[in-house]
Amino acid sequence: MEQDIHDLGVELILFEDGYGFTFEDAPCYPVGQLLLDFCNTDFSTIFAEAEKYPDSHAEFNKNNADYAQFWLQNIIVSKCGIVLGRFLVLELMSSAYQCQLDGNTMINLSIDSEGSHIDEKNPIQITDIRDFFLYSLAFLTMLQNYVSDYIESYIEGDSSFIKEMFFSTRKFRDQDIHYAIVYVKEKLVPIYTFVDVVSMIRFELCNIMEKKVIIKNCANCDRFFVPLNRSDTIYCDNPSPQDPTKTCKAIGATIARQTKERTDMATNLYRSIYMYRQMKAKRNPDIPAYKEAFEWYKTETKQWKADVKAGKRTEAEFIEWLKKVKEQKV
Repeated sequence: MEQDIHDLGVELILFEDGYGFTFEDAPCYPVGQLLLDFCNTDFSTIFAEAEKYPDSHAEFNKNNADYAQFWLQNIIVSKCGIVLGRFLVLELMSSAYQCQLDGNTMINLSIDSEGSHIDEKNPIQITDIRDFFLYSLAFLTMLQNYVSDYIESYIEGDSSFIKEMFFSTRKFRDQDIHYAIVYVKEKLVPIYTFVDVVSMIRFELCNIMEKKVIIKNCANCDRFFVPLNRSDTIYCDNPSPQDPTKTCKAIGATIARQTKERTDMATNLYRSIYMYRQMKAKRNPDIPAYKEAFEWYKTETKQWKADVKAGKRTEAEFIEWLKKVKEQKV
């Protein structure tokens, strides 16, 4: 590529309470939010869109790569927002640039049930656009897994990941951050230029730790979020999985109430059946079937409760099972 990749970098202005960006329509971000947006991105949806590229089997070269990136960037921005989208598109461009410098080869990586694996000694050959798309998105997914683990460690108060993040050359490229000072709103402020996602991640992690940003897992969707107004907030402002037109914060109270009602119903049903079967067993010691039914009930409900807690079964399914048990004649 004739154009220097650094000319296309994302410029970030660091303020006391967050970040601004130099391109049009870019919103401001509180410290940490950009990184959490990256961790919360569902790359499988971008994988699915990349598979629809009409010339996916075209040879991987400069012209084809440029056109393919232009085709995919609108999809990425629409799914990830203009700021994170710009970073991800820049990562694609940086990867394509480096790949061509290395003779159309990239580091061999794989992702399976046991995690991510990198084989630096046996690079893979990129032959067509589909190879490049899938490799780049697989790299972002692998990176997302690592960073999500780091964030979980940070939430738990464990900062040991810092050594790996900043001193390991195995998992991450060298930092590529350009620094300058500009005059904005009658103040001298630092401006940073990034040409890849990895540098942005490192930058965000440093600022998160320096400012002691509070990060939580949403009680509804389990995604990461920064509670901006109240530290005891348990729901995020992302679209809820139950109703994408409403945020988890907007729907959280309703879900909590419904969950409580289901739990109360299950508890009441469980206790009424328990007391009934216990009474039958005590009052009729000469009838073994009553004691057997009571012991069976205790064993089964214990397993049901464990399964509900582990997410293997739902509270609603437990209630339906209890209703059927209540109808049984012992």
